Amino acid sequence: MLIIVVMGIFILAGLLLVAGVIAGVVYLLMRAGRGGEGMEGLGRVLAAVARPRIYFGKKYLMSQGEAAFFRVLRQAVEGEYCVMAMVRLGDLVYAKGNPSERTTASNKLRQKQVDFVLLDVRDLRIRLVIELDDPSHGLERRRDRDAYVDETLREAGLTLLRVPTAGGYRVEELAKRVREAVGEGK
Repeated sequence: MLIIVVMGIFILAGLLLVAGVIAGVVYLLMRAGRGGEGMEGLGRVLAAVARPRIYFGKKYLMSQGEAAFFRVLRQAVEGEYCVMAMVRLGDLVYAKGNPSERTTASNKLRQKQVDFVLLDVRDLRIRLVIELDDPSHGLERRRDRDAYVDETLREAGLTLLRVPTAGGYRVEELAKRVREAVGEGK
C-alpha cells in the first residue's frame, strides 16, 4: 500500500512538472503574440531565452596592485578625505558647447575612468584625482589616453597626482605627496 502511495506522489509530481512546462510555453506564445508581433515576437523571445550567457560578475573591483595602494591611501588620508575608486571621468567633468560637441565629448568622458578620487570629508568636494601608473602607461595608446585625461582634468580645474606603481607604499610618504598635491604641504 505504501508503495502505491509513493508511486502516486511521483506520478503527480511528474504531471505537475509537465503542466508547468506547458504553461511556460503557452505564456511565451501569448507574450510573443501581443501587439501583432506573431511568430516574429516568438522568435525574439526564444532567442533571448536560448542565447549564451555573456555577462559574468567580477570577483574583485581592483587588481592586487591597486588594492594594495588603496589600503595605504586610505590610511594616509584617514579623517581628511574619503577615497573613491574606479571613478568615470564623466562623473568628475562635464562638457559644454553645441549639442553635437557636447555629445561627442560626453561620450568620450564616459568611456574613461580614473583610479582614485579624494573627496573632502566635510563637504564631499573633489580635492584630488589619483592615477596609479603601471608599466602599461608607457605604451603609445596609454600615453594618448593619459594625455587626454591630464588635459581634461587640467582644463576642468581638477588636480591630478600620478603615482608610479611600486612593490609597496609608505603611509607617511603618500600622505605627504597628497598634502603637497592639494596645496596643504608646500
